[in-house]
Amino acid sequence: MKISIISIVFTFLVGTATLLNSCKEKCSTCHTEADCIQGKCVCNEGRYSFNNSCVLLGDESYIGINAACYCYDTLIMSIDTAGEIRGIGIAIRGGSSSVGSLSQTVFYYETPTGDSMYSPQLDLRCFAPDDTPLKPAAYGKKQTDGNWNLLLEFRDALTYEVVDSCHVVLEKFKG
Repeated sequence: MKISIISIVFTFLVGTATLLNSCKEKCSTCHTEADCIQGKCVCNEGRYSFNNSCVLLGDESYIGINAACYCYDTLIMSIDTAGEIRGIGIAIRGGSSSVGSLSQTVFYYETPTGDSMYSPQLDLRCFAPDDTPLKPAAYGKKQTDGNWNLLLEFRDALTYEVVDSCHVVLEKFKG
């Protein structure tokens, strides 16, 4: 039985095309603020991919990740206003699930050694392993490099006793 050169070449080309198509990643449907680039949804400029959406971030937006933090492993902070009491927008994620987002005010102090901010109680849900509701508080100090060093304290919502705390460095968003 003779195998022709044409059938060998044809089989090789079909096999190669099948292999290439099976290795090629395809985008699932990207949200409106993202484009499919090399098989991945990539957020448009000025947006950050977060919890399966593209969050619009401005000039005063900061992103911090610390997997060791008690309730939140990712924190995004956008400072919206000026003055001693400033509005901030916060988006957070804990583990692989979306935890939430909020807008609230914080106390903001401009100082020569680096601005500071303080929020005695962030309106973000968090629970201890025994399901005790916790209230996080945030204390931040702006560093000379423009990033924020943030301390999160997690307090028992009933006794106000500190249950845990962690540090997160929030780096300025570069879109």
